Amino acid sequence: MKNIKLFSMLPKVFEQLGKLFNKSYIKLGAVLALITLIGLLSVNHHGISVDEDNHLLILKWNWEFIQQGKKMPFDSRFHGIVFNGAAEIVFQIKHLIETHVFGRLPLEPYLSALDSEILVLDRFLTKHAFTFCVSLITYLSVAGGITLLYGKKWAWLAPLMLALFPRFWGHSFFNPKDAPFAALFTLCIYLGAYIVEQIKDKYNFFRELSTRYLG
Repeated sequence: MKNIKLFSMLPKVFEQLGKLFNKSYIKLGAVLALITLIGLLSVNHHGISVDEDNHLLILKWNWEFIQQGKKMPFDSRFHGIVFNGAAEIVFQIKHLIETHVFGRLPLEPYLSALDSEILVLDRFLTKHAFTFCVSLITYLSVAGGITLLYGKKWAWLAPLMLALFPRFWGHSFFNPKDAPFAALFTLCIYLGAYIVEQIKDKYNFFRELSTRYLG
């Protein structure tokens, strides 16, 4: 009898879930949560690109250039350090927490061994996760852009379609130049369009007001 009652309740449960997922923000939140979950769970399964070691060294080269005046390699001297520096700060904080909370060995003992696989792999994986988290700004921005263009009903579709682009998905883990650029570019476009929309609405309001009362 209990099983029969349980099965009789299923249609109502599915009906309530259907009503819930009819809400635009629930759909968008579910899609973003799914993308985030899949990305963070699969971050350890992505390979390392051929130039990633250079991006780790760029920070070191810049530091040595500032502190000691050492010349940097020609092909890397125009690369910025903001993103790589932020990723390194995240790694240092993560390692500090692991050292004090989980009893991991301090960073200093194997800093001298630059070829240490543990150190390099840990840095790469931390940077991959950080790069992916930054790329989530792109997903949010395209959702905002679609909301402005077509309404919030279709906002959930934009991040889903973007995640299905293999090149963007892959680069969002290891590309320290294009992934942040895509995030800032789409965010600026969305914010610019949003500001223009707000100004336009205010302009139309004042124009209608002046037409009505001033002729």
